[in-house]
Amino acid sequence: IVHQFTFVNSDISALVIGYPSISRSVSDVVGGTFSVEVENASQKFNNLMHDKIPFAWGGYYDFGFKTDSGTNDTIQLFRGRLSKVAMKETKVNLTFDDALAQLKTKTVGTDISPVSYLNSTYNPADIMWWVVTSYGGLSNVKSVSNSDINYIQWLEWHDIFTNDSVFVQANFEGENVIEILDSIKDITASVVYAEGDNKLYFSRWTGIISSLFITLTDSYITKTTELNINGNSILNKISVQT
Repeated sequence: IVHQFTFVNSDISALVIGYPSISRSVSDVVGGTFSVEVENASQKFNNLMHDKIPFAWGGYYDFGFKTDSGTNDTIQLFRGRLSKVAMKETKVNLTFDDALAQLKTKTVGTDISPVSYLNSTYNPADIMWWVVTSYGGLSNVKSVSNSDINYIQWLEWHDIFTNDSVFVQANFEGENVIEILDSIKDITASVVYAEGDNKLYFSRWTGIISSLFITLTDSYITKTTELNINGNSILNKISVQT
């Protein structure tokens, strides 16, 4: 098994004492953080006490395994920007925030001066784009070179709303960007999440476009089945042991 952590373009895996577990859920739009504990007996990280430039740099965690040929086959599970440093004796805890976590402090409009999208009807993906770029500070480059947003997936998401004629209006009076993303996610039956590459991804739940039918004959049934019918429901089910 291979654990590799890179910080300020340097592999510091040999200094890492322990890695945390990583979990994600697309049901909630929340920012992710990642903390690693590293040894500092060598005083390698003492410069962080007076040098704030590394706080603008990213760190990323790769996980995988060694192959028979001696190479590493890994995937990137987390990427983010250094946000907090905790020093204690010969150890340092480095905490990184992903793109969503960095949006928590960004707000859109105020009670006195709201940001409104009421003059027309708008594609929800466009509003999402304006919010995370104009107010969240993420890259607004509309191409695959966008460093903060998976543009191809965003464009597919945008086209779904256009083809389905889904349009919205909005009025923001001080909500933070995460709250706005969560609202748009809910009303459009979508998911918004940050992947291991620290880019935002957008998808919409869609119905199954084809159906799968299986016919169970006597040859599949291992024992007598029990059929229950409920008159209070138009939908009934039967469980078959096969």
